[in-house]
Amino acid sequence: MANINNIQFTLDSGCGVKFSFTYKCDGFKKAYLQLPTTPDSQHSVDDVEFDCDNEYHSEVIEVLRNYFYTDFHSTECAKASAFLGKRVMQVQDNDLVYVAFCEDGGVEVLKEGSASSYYNVFYFDKSGFVENEDDVIAKATKNLFSSLEDDLIKKLSDSIDPDTDVHAFMQAVFCDEYSENDVAQAFYEDVACDCRADRENELKDA
Repeated sequence: MANINNIQFTLDSGCGVKFSFTYKCDGFKKAYLQLPTTPDSQHSVDDVEFDCDNEYHSEVIEVLRNYFYTDFHSTECAKASAFLGKRVMQVQDNDLVYVAFCEDGGVEVLKEGSASSYYNVFYFDKSGFVENEDDVIAKATKNLFSSLEDDLIKKLSDSIDPDTDVHAFMQAVFCDEYSENDVAQAFYEDVACDCRADRENELKDA
């Protein structure tokens, strides 16, 4: 990655991600990736269609793709974000559908793309009609909170500063401004505060 620095990206519609970056000493460059990569993906570097035989193109695509996936809580969050064109904080699978909790407060129900097996690449698609969608979202939210509670309890098990560690956890699994997101705030008030209090009491009794 030494050749490529100052990476920034914006989410576009249709699984597109627009990147800007610097390459060596050549100043800012740009690229467009459709993620996840399938045989139908159309990538370009500096407005030139991706050429797999071009070493510069291959280097750029590999580095930018890896950077994008590591910028999210999970690979599923990254793929859902690319598909929806907005940042997804968490993805919870629920009875053959996936519930995406978005940073903007939206909640989207998705399904596995119909050609995932054919491409051997998992990607998301719109779920279409979902019976009892509100119940599906409620169940996914409950399961997500339960899973995150287990993770938070483990994180706090050896914490000497529970308040700071809860704050860091919330930012890591949701977003920096988690107090402005209804789902994140619900988890904080209903679960995280109790976990923090439990650890604080353990420290007092130690």
